[in-house]
Amino acid sequence: MARILSSGDQRHAKGRLLCPGDQVRPIAGKQTLVLCHNGKSLTKGKEGEVGRLCSSGPKRLQQKGRLRFLKSRGTTDKEGKLSIVQPLGTMIMQLRPDFAWKPVKGSTHYEVTLQGPNSKWEQKVTSGHRLNYPKSWPALEYGKAYYVTVYAYQNEKIIGSDRTKLNLLYEEEISLVNEAVAAIHQLSLSPVEAAKELDAVYMSFKLLDQSIGVLQNLKDSGQSNSQLNRLLGDRYYQVGQPELAPRAEEAQLPTSMKLPQK
Repeated sequence: MARILSSGDQRHAKGRLLCPGDQVRPIAGKQTLVLCHNGKSLTKGKEGEVGRLCSSGPKRLQQKGRLRFLKSRGTTDKEGKLSIVQPLGTMIMQLRPDFAWKPVKGSTHYEVTLQGPNSKWEQKVTSGHRLNYPKSWPALEYGKAYYVTVYAYQNEKIIGSDRTKLNLLYEEEISLVNEAVAAIHQLSLSPVEAAKELDAVYMSFKLLDQSIGVLQNLKDSGQSNSQLNRLLGDRYYQVGQPELAPRAEEAQLPTSMKLPQK
C-alpha cells in the first residue's frame, strides 16, 4: 500500500514496502516520509497505521478545490486545431515553465499570453511552435493561478487558439515532491519500479506533466511494459490528449498495479 522513503522510523528501514496494518513510528526528532500508492499521497512526520495515513490526500489543496479536475481542456484533438501540449495538466511546479503547442496549418506566427492575478504578459513567436519562458517575464508566484493562451495568426487574422489554466504549487509542496523524488532515485529499484513510485509522487499533487515525462521516457528507452504503457495512456486521457496515448496493443493490461510483497 505504501513505501517508506526516508530513514528515521523505529520499525521500518528506508525503502521498505508497507501494508495497511503496519505502524509508522518516527524516531524523536525525525520526520518519516511515506509514499502511499493507492491514494497517491505523500505524508511526512506523521505516525500511525498506514491504512489511516494513506486514506486522504493533500488537505490544503483539496480544501481549496484545486484538485477537483485534472483536465485543463475538454477538447479532443482535431487535425489542424491548435492545442497546448506543454505543460500538460493544470498543476505545475516550475517557476518558469516552457510552453509548446501543436502548429496550425497556414499560420504565419503565434502569440502567447500569460495572465496572472494582477498582470498580463505577451510574446510573439515567429519561428516554431514553442516558447521558452522569456527572461523578461517575472517568475511565477508560489500558490498562484495563471492562464496561458496561445493564438495562431495568419498575417493579422486569428485562425486558432487554445487556453489553459496553470496552478503553481506552494513552495513547501514543491520541496516535498523534490525530496521524495531524490529519495526514490537513491533506492535500488528497477527502472519499472522507480517509474511506478515516481508516478505516485507526482500524482499526489496531480503533476501530470511530470508523470507523463517519466512514463514516456521509459517507453522511449524500450524499458517499459504494457502495464506502464496503459498507465501512460490514462495520463494522456486525463490531460485531454488521447491521441498521444500508446496504441492498444502496447497497453493491454489493467492499470491496477501489484507491487512486490514485503
